[in-house]
Amino acid sequence: MTEQQFPQHPRVTETMDLINHAMALYDRLIEAQNTNSTTATDSTKTVAVTVNHFRWLTGVWIAPGTRSIGAAAFNKRLAEALTNANALAQESADAIEAEHTRELDLAHKKVEEMVARYEGLPSSAVATPVAVQAPPTATPAASNDRW
Repeated sequence: MTEQQFPQHPRVTETMDLINHAMALYDRLIEAQNTNSTTATDSTKTVAVTVNHFRWLTGVWIAPGTRSIGAAAFNKRLAEALTNANALAQESADAIEAEHTRELDLAHKKVEEMVARYEGLPSSAVATPVAVQAPPTATPAASNDRW
């Protein structure tokens, strides 16, 4: 039976499209986070580090001859490069999150418009939260009920 017995309701079709769009937004967010990496150097440009979106160190580059500066100086340069890379990674993460939030806000407006269209409400009424009463709590079981 390849034929559809009943046609799909337009609201169901539109809702499924919006759900697929929201899932695509989250897929893009995850892809952007997983492929994002940041490389930064120290002020002397002798040490460079790469960190990913989760601030994991994924690469280190040391200029030839840098080992002759000593461990303490090298430690300072490495720390400076890590600090710079983490700051850049945070800026990048904030930009990705801001773009994702902007896209989600647009998707939310589409949902509000759809609900308003099908419910016959102004879109401002849809955006207003409605107080929902909590369901009644279960009555305590009889004292002789062991189960």
